Amino acid sequence: MGGGRQPQARVGARLIGAMLPAPDPPTIPPVQSRSDSALELRKALGQFATGVTVVTTRAADGSPVGLTVNSFTSVSLEPPLMLWCLGRDAASFDAFRLSERHLINVLAAEQLDIAKRFAARGGDKFAGVQWSATDTGLPRLAGCTAWFECAIRSRTRRATT
Repeated sequence: MGGGRQPQARVGARLIGAMLPAPDPPTIPPVQSRSDSALELRKALGQFATGVTVVTTRAADGSPVGLTVNSFTSVSLEPPLMLWCLGRDAASFDAFRLSERHLINVLAAEQLDIAKRFAARGGDKFAGVQWSATDTGLPRLAGCTAWFECAIRSRTRRATT
């Protein structure tokens, strides 16, 4: 694309950034999993190429909260519905459980360091990261290829073993 502005798209009433084509995936040797081991299953599932997002919100005290999520998918275009999954053992679980809105930041290929930072446990994930607040106060990360501001329509609790 030229040096001009990126095309914009609208989802509902919220403006989102331009969607860019994904780069070619790296060559990864195949992994087979025939084990009942959770570690082996995780390793095999980790070979599935997905986009990576950082989902952000505000904690009850107003501080920004976020985590790396690759369990993100579009459920419906009309009405626009998106789904992502959060484990109950996540440090940010209560902040997201109590929030009514969140922002899905779709990371660009060159934002691997941000994906790793928000995937790590503990620490101030926003320290040194460029971000700004949306007009509703949600943290939006700079440099993302797209972002979606979402209101919670429903939550589903599922048991994990």
